[in-house]
Amino acid sequence: DGSGDVIVDDNSGGYTYSPTNGDALAVVRGMLNYSYSNYKIKPRNDDDIVPVTGSGLLISKDAPALVAPGELFTYTLTVENQTGQLLSPPTVSDTLPLSATYAGSNPAGAWNAASHTITWTAATSLSHGSALSYTVVVTAPTAMTTLVNDDYTAQASNWPTAATGSAVNTLVYDCNSIYNIQHVDNPGSDDASLCMGETVTVEGTVYATYAYKGFFIADAAGPWHGIYVYYPSDTQPEVGDAVSVAGTVKEHYGLTELGNYATYTVLSSGNTPYAPSVVTAAQIPYDNVATSEQYEGVFVETHDITVTAAIDSHGIWDFSDVGGGTGKVDDWGYHAEPAVDDTYAILRGALAYDYSAYKVMPRDANDLVTERQISIEKTAAASVDAGELLTYTLTVFNNTGSTLTGLTITDTVPTAHATFAHASDGGVLAGDTISWTAASLPSGNSLSVRFAVTATGTDGDEIWNNTYAAWAANWLTPTAGSPLLTTIGDYIPIYSIQGSGFTSPYDDQQVRTVGVVVGFFEGNYPSGGGDFDGFYIQDSTGDTITTTSDAIFVNHGTAAVSVAVGDLVTVTGTVGEFSEYDGTACSGDTCLTQIAVSGASDVEVGPTATLPTATELDPPGGDVAVAATYWESLEGMLVTIPNTATVVGPTSYNTIMVVRGDLGVERVLRTGPHAGMPVAVRHYKRNGKLDDGSYPDNLIVGSTVENVDGPLVYSYGSYLVATQFGAPWTTVVSKPAPTTVPTWPAAPAEQFSAATFNTYNYNGGATKLTKVVSTVVGLGAPTFLSLEEISVADVITDVITALNARGYPYAYAYSHPDVGGHGVAVLWRTDRVTDVTWSTEYQGCSADGSSSSTYDPLWATCQASGEYPLFSRRPVVVTGTVTYAGNATRVIVIGNHFKSKRGGNPSADQRRLEQGQFVAGLVDGFVTTVPNVLVLGDLNDFEDSPPLEALYASGNLTNTWYTLPEEARYSYIYQGTSQILDHILASPAMLTWLDSMSPMHYNADFPYYPYSSNDSVVWRTSDHDPVVATFALPHYIYLPLVFRNSS
Repeated sequence: DGSGDVIVDDNSGGYTYSPTNGDALAVVRGMLNYSYSNYKIKPRNDDDIVPVTGSGLLISKDAPALVAPGELFTYTLTVENQTGQLLSPPTVSDTLPLSATYAGSNPAGAWNAASHTITWTAATSLSHGSALSYTVVVTAPTAMTTLVNDDYTAQASNWPTAATGSAVNTLVYDCNSIYNIQHVDNPGSDDASLCMGETVTVEGTVYATYAYKGFFIADAAGPWHGIYVYYPSDTQPEVGDAVSVAGTVKEHYGLTELGNYATYTVLSSGNTPYAPSVVTAAQIPYDNVATSEQYEGVFVETHDITVTAAIDSHGIWDFSDVGGGTGKVDDWGYHAEPAVDDTYAILRGALAYDYSAYKVMPRDANDLVTERQISIEKTAAASVDAGELLTYTLTVFNNTGSTLTGLTITDTVPTAHATFAHASDGGVLAGDTISWTAASLPSGNSLSVRFAVTATGTDGDEIWNNTYAAWAANWLTPTAGSPLLTTIGDYIPIYSIQGSGFTSPYDDQQVRTVGVVVGFFEGNYPSGGGDFDGFYIQDSTGDTITTTSDAIFVNHGTAAVSVAVGDLVTVTGTVGEFSEYDGTACSGDTCLTQIAVSGASDVEVGPTATLPTATELDPPGGDVAVAATYWESLEGMLVTIPNTATVVGPTSYNTIMVVRGDLGVERVLRTGPHAGMPVAVRHYKRNGKLDDGSYPDNLIVGSTVENVDGPLVYSYGSYLVATQFGAPWTTVVSKPAPTTVPTWPAAPAEQFSAATFNTYNYNGGATKLTKVVSTVVGLGAPTFLSLEEISVADVITDVITALNARGYPYAYAYSHPDVGGHGVAVLWRTDRVTDVTWSTEYQGCSADGSSSSTYDPLWATCQASGEYPLFSRRPVVVTGTVTYAGNATRVIVIGNHFKSKRGGNPSADQRRLEQGQFVAGLVDGFVTTVPNVLVLGDLNDFEDSPPLEALYASGNLTNTWYTLPEEARYSYIYQGTSQILDHILASPAMLTWLDSMSPMHYNADFPYYPYSSNDSVVWRTSDHDPVVATFALPHYIYLPLVFRNSS
């Protein structure tokens, strides 16, 4: 406005106005927010942005969008001369809403109570381009209503045409109740709270708590009466507490919550929470805002559900019921691992909106009640010609454990693109529902019935059969089946095969489809029974639906199939989900949807066609789940990154990870705004070789490349742009390695240091030995050092000997190696540490333990209870006396290497959590006698993950990473994302001595070649960066205490 610059943020889609440089705005209003180092105005909707329009004498008005009943608020009128001439003193009038009470004006105007109008006459003329401002203070009515102020004018004697302004609406609304905060009239069009941005105080009863996340409260049963309170602490109120909560109403990625560090006061305890709202899955579908929003934050209960999608790596699974809706369950409070078709009699919990889906959050095992069931499934052809019969077969299975009597099966005939033809097996049509009955069905047996429809649509139309169920006289709860899709025509469009989810609705079915060849891909290794070789085809026009991919991979394996880019081909094969990790055993979002063909006869080559236009990659950032959905929607399609891309993950197997160059970033942090945006780039030929058989450049993080064009592949856990023949990706700038190697200062006599270093499968070799020793020296030859992934039997003595030769005397303790021959070793400087004892006796048993640890001495004990050893690599506990400047103190160091994070397996996640809890228990015991404890190692999880939170839980450990700014926190790069896996945790006593800590970035940013085989440089000795910390031990100075006479 001439006095300074302001940033306006779209508030995650709060408004749609798209300004251009130079636009004049009469009014911008919204919540002032501080994020990403800037203050920003966040308008709530388009009404909060008022452009300057037209010419002449102009008048506009501003007022709060929301006020509380009885609250004083101000209308501001602005009169602007855009006539091109000098105006005589204008007269301004404003007729106030009748229910508003006039309280004053500035400058003082003439108030007419009878007409409810305030009038001003300016004292001087108004020159062109100048403006006048008037304010009116009113008191809002005590009843909730909308105040409409639309009768205000301005005119001058030499400009007699009165200027009028747009209506200004102010909502008088009480935001101090849960219902009013949550309720919206039309959630399908706008589900944001009317109270967003308001600081409120509400009361309710706690019905669910979730450690480190928050809790839910309700002020009554039923829709709109529950809300989430963001309170990320391990200390939560108790279920049944009546609380008063003060906080700011926020929409956190669509979840209405009380946030901004809400506070609560317990009013009373031991109350009975309000009863859950009994709903069907159709009332709380995960993807329907219009239906589910009323239950957001509400305690819900649904009956007789069937699991329709197995648990994924994030602990989420899907369910449905007889109503046909689909809901989701997440493990905020309780982690269950159901399989598809598992059933539960009752599911209850808080309904939260999280990662773009409504999900039920069970609080504990009591919120999932299992019951035996009957089940029903339906089969039909995947495609049918127009005018032909389509036969459905329904099969009911009796798994109840008893004979069913009076069995009834019903199916609603599809009417879109189909008409009823006939029913078999005694089926009777009434209206649009077919019914079958059977006197009995013994347990363990099944019964099949059939009916047929005639396909009446045209090629490409879809016939959905959604509603069918079975029940019995002695089993009254109906069991419903999943929807079934059949496409009309000789082929099924690619986008129908892909579907809108991570897996195809045609999985394991034979299909016939048509597409244009847009590129090739050769997998690195045989997996899942055959080479991962084939080509990508894309529908020529697509379906214009952004959630479904228009392309698919055709896997011909070792068979010879000859096609060229641009060929229009017809493919017949079997749909499957496949990955190079697990072959066809993959699941969920870890798979590539493909069509497997057996040979050239399954691929009919037609004429050459025009290639589809490449889609410009512009992924969302900050939410990896949302980003994953984005990448899935483009799977196989021809994509491009215009201009340049920046390398955020170094060359690995001739593959780089990049982001768009115009983002202006060289690093993507796991917790930052660009998380989820990196994509891999590799040439299509096996092992990423170029067309002439050579290899591409090996690049360091921060390099830039161009020509990133090709089909979007899913390979080895990453989405990947596969550049094609004649157009490989090329290097623009290859960032050089640093000319000076960073080093950590050696600890002087009054200090000591500790470090952790995953040596990456260190089995031996002169080059590796030199590089490992150089790394240790670069760390300042720390007083204590935890080495992980080291073959103790083969190389640890070589390391000790080499370090001693360099003038750094060390001794070591070690754990049993795992099945790969690698264990954990803790080293200590014998010139600084004395009276050392060490132990690897600490081990536990777990149902999620290591089934390969048959070598562990506790194996038989664990097996006796049906469990396994918790650690495949036991912790190494070293206790020693550290000498410093003539003094000494006892220190305990625990070296660790927790279970691998690869693949996100829930069992592995659980094992890491239990490992964290186990080590935390050790520390809790140790600090009672030796307060100085350090936990070192590759813990294979993030600083804010459940295993690390378990280590922090008692307050006896703090992560030293938190002393660094966020941009400095990484020791590992996975799929282009910089993150922390290697940790140094300190007890409270040790934390007071902490002087400094840092990762030493020797490895993560660098490619394997050419550095790993070069013993003249320290770079890429491992894939992990070592982490080091220095502790300044205390000095004690004794001073005399002098007493003086008060006089």
